[in-house]
Amino acid sequence: MITLILGLWGHAFAAASEKARSYDLAELIGQHVQNNSSWDRDDIRIEFPVPPGSVDLQGRNISHDVSASGKDALIGKCTFVVRFFRDGVVIARNSVRANIEIRETYLTSARQIKKNVVIQPEDVQVVKRWVRTLSIRSISDPQDVAGKRLTVDIGPDREIKQSMVSEPLLIKRGEVVRIVLDGGQMALSTTGTAEENGAEGQKIRVKNISSQKVIMAEVVRRGMVKVESF
Repeated sequence: MITLILGLWGHAFAAASEKARSYDLAELIGQHVQNNSSWDRDDIRIEFPVPPGSVDLQGRNISHDVSASGKDALIGKCTFVVRFFRDGVVIARNSVRANIEIRETYLTSARQIKKNVVIQPEDVQVVKRWVRTLSIRSISDPQDVAGKRLTVDIGPDREIKQSMVSEPLLIKRGEVVRIVLDGGQMALSTTGTAEENGAEGQKIRVKNISSQKVIMAEVVRRGMVKVESF
């Protein structure tokens, strides 16, 4: 009888030590996304088309890993694989679909702005939105547009995209400009007329007033262009 009681007690103790632990799949995936994303926690939102539930496993030395199947960017429609191991051996595998949204920052116009106006900080405002695809044309930092020229007319609260801004014009068509020939130790100059608008670093057509020859010149600064030959 004593042996039987001790045996039953030992068996009960072993069973208690093997009590099942519940692993919340949504929580594990959420932690993986936060650890592997460059976005702040508050700017990530995860939705599951089907609630993933939990996995109950018994035993010691259980570990797990989470990976996104066939996708590098953690945004939009994703499929995650959650694997559980005991002593390095896979004991469970779960595939979970999720939709990930990122709260993206972008700029909009604070008022109506006309084409060719040089944008000032007060002309733009920072707005946020939830997206499942990041736009490569969006602008998030007001400093990226301050001092640049708007290439289109836009109304208030319109998104300002990269294609809508350009460097400010330093030379306007019809303007008399100084043409500089930089030959290293010797620099020559003459005057000309701009045949088209130009921003810093752009090549524009300029007519040499002396020779009446149209040449290509690089805009250096306001009222000045540089050429390789007259």
